[in-house]
Amino acid sequence: MPELVHLQFGAKPWEPSETSRVIAVYDKHDRPTCGLIEQQGHTFLFDCIEGHAWDVNVWAYVEVTEDQIADGSRRRQIRHNSRPGPQGRAAGSGPRRG
Repeated sequence: MPELVHLQFGAKPWEPSETSRVIAVYDKHDRPTCGLIEQQGHTFLFDCIEGHAWDVNVWAYVEVTEDQIADGSRRRQIRHNSRPGPQGRAAGSGPRRG
């Protein structure tokens, strides 16, 4: 069972908690929109999947393995609409319930 990303209210979607650390950025506009975070010993891919330039946007987080990072498979899945269900979402300036 994959680990779930921990979201903290008021946190930036690319740094969703105090225990998160950005380890790679694959895409950005005026902020990171796709990359990797490390959180409590687990690595997660984050991606803004809707609303890159808007005040309201949707973010997906999914745990990835070293092999998936090396071949980019999870990143491609999320970015090309064959994505697994998001483990968390964030809207506007930070995570939300729901």
